[in-house]
Amino acid sequence: MKERFRTIYSTVHDTLILDQANMYLLASAIAITGLDYLIVRLQPVAENSQHFGRLNISPLIYLLIVICVNTALAVFSFGREKEISYLLLSANIILALLVFVLEIFYLTSL
Repeated sequence: MKERFRTIYSTVHDTLILDQANMYLLASAIAITGLDYLIVRLQPVAENSQHFGRLNISPLIYLLIVICVNTALAVFSFGREKEISYLLLSANIILALLVFVLEIFYLTSL
């Protein structure tokens, strides 16, 4: 069991810490997601505004789920194809920017 945790830790460390591109992509996605969170917390809520999806979940929750899945896939695909890892982490940034634009749209429509 200890050996398994050690291999998982070394895989995550090699992928997200030692590789500069992955580190910058993940840090950018986390920063944009933090900005999205601040906008959600600070925006005023009107009675007639409803920006939740079909499952009555905020788009930020969807974004966090997708970022977690994409990051996990990027970590485990890094050993075989670095480009796939870069693509998945870049998709995190693009999705975070889309949620940012969506929140700005909701903020201006209030």
